[in-house]
Amino acid sequence: MKVFCRRKDLYEGVQTVGRVVSARSTLPILSHILLQASEDRLRLVATDFEIGMDVTVPASVDVEGAVTVPARLLIDILGSLPDTDVALSVDENNVIELKCLRSEYVLRGLPAQEFPKLPEVEDGRAVEVEQALLRQLINETIFAVSTDETRALLTGALAVLGDGFIKMVATDTHRLAVSTMPAPTVVLGAGEEEEGPGFDSGVIVPARALRELARVLDVEDGPKLQIHATRNQILFRMEGMSLVSRLIDGQFPNFERVIPKECQKRLVLNAQELLAALRRASSILPRESANRVVLRTVEEGLVDITAEAGEVGRAHEQIEARHEGDAVEIAFNVRYLIDMLSITEAESVVIELTGALNPGVMKPVFEGEVPEGRAYLYVLMPMAVQ
Repeated sequence: MKVFCRRKDLYEGVQTVGRVVSARSTLPILSHILLQASEDRLRLVATDFEIGMDVTVPASVDVEGAVTVPARLLIDILGSLPDTDVALSVDENNVIELKCLRSEYVLRGLPAQEFPKLPEVEDGRAVEVEQALLRQLINETIFAVSTDETRALLTGALAVLGDGFIKMVATDTHRLAVSTMPAPTVVLGAGEEEEGPGFDSGVIVPARALRELARVLDVEDGPKLQIHATRNQILFRMEGMSLVSRLIDGQFPNFERVIPKECQKRLVLNAQELLAALRRASSILPRESANRVVLRTVEEGLVDITAEAGEVGRAHEQIEARHEGDAVEIAFNVRYLIDMLSITEAESVVIELTGALNPGVMKPVFEGEVPEGRAYLYVLMPMAVQ
C-alpha cells in the first residue's frame, strides 16, 4: 500500500474513529484502526464490537492495500506533525512507514484480514434527516439518559423512526425528555419497504453511540443523514461517514403514561433569565445536597426562586413571569432544570403544573414558523417543599 494525503484530513479522520477504539480490550486488534486505500480515498475503520465507525478521507493512492495501525500511536504522531502532505507506505510484513517533510516513522501493524468486519445493515426503509436537526434531537434528550448500569434499558435513548418523523426519548425515572423532528421517509435497496423494529415501537440506542454521533454532525448545512434500524443494529450514514451501533435489547418503559394530560397552572418565563437565576441560586448548594430549588408565585408578574443549604445559607432570586391559574409552590432538582434550559434555543419556556406532588412539564415556546412535526417536552418529578 502507498498513499498520500493531507495531514489535517488524516488527523481529523483518525481522531474521529479513534474515539470508539477500545482501551481495555483483551484483543490487540481492537486497539488498532484499519486503513484501507482504494481509488482516490483512504478508508478509516474502528470498532469495539458495540460501536463501529467508518470515515473516508481524500487521498492520492499509488498502490491499493490495507493494514491496521495502533490507534493511540497514530493519533499522537499525526497530532505533532506540521500541516502538510503525509506519505504512508506498507510492506508485505505490515510494517508502516509514515513520512512528513523531514520526519519519518516506522510502525508495526497487524494484518487487515484480522480486523473484524462492521455489521452490514440491510437495505429497506429508512428516514432521512438534516444533520443539524439530528444533532439538536440528541442534545435535547441525551442528558436525561440514566447512568445507572443496573438499569440497562435506560442507559440509552429510545429512537422511533416514524412515517415522516423521528422521535427520541430518554429517562432516568426522575425526568423524561421527548423530542420530535420531521424526517422524510426514504426507500433504499430494491425499493421494497421493510418494517424494521425502529419503525414501530422504536429501538434503544446506547447513549455513547449518540454522543459520538453528535460530535461529527454538522451544525450548518451538510449532506443529509440516513438512519436505518434492524433488529439488533442501527446505522447512521452520510457522505464520508457511517456509524453502526449495537442496540440495547428490551422493551423501553411506556413513557406516554407519565406525561400529564392536563394542567391547572402555567408559568411562562424568559429562558435565559431563568437559567441565570437558577445557576446563581445553585451556587449555594453543596455537591452532596439534594439540589432542591423552590419556585413560588408571591407577587403578580414575579416568581420567587429559593435554595437553602442548612448551615451554609440561603439564596433568593426573583424574575418576571406570566402566571396563569392557581398559585404555584413546587420544588425541583435545580440540576435537572438547568440541563434543559442549557440546551434550548427558545427565548421563553412554559412550565405546566397540576400540584406540588405531580410531575411538571417544561416546553420551549417556539418563535416564528414551526416545522410540521416539531415538538419537545420535558417532564420532571417534583421534590418535597421544605
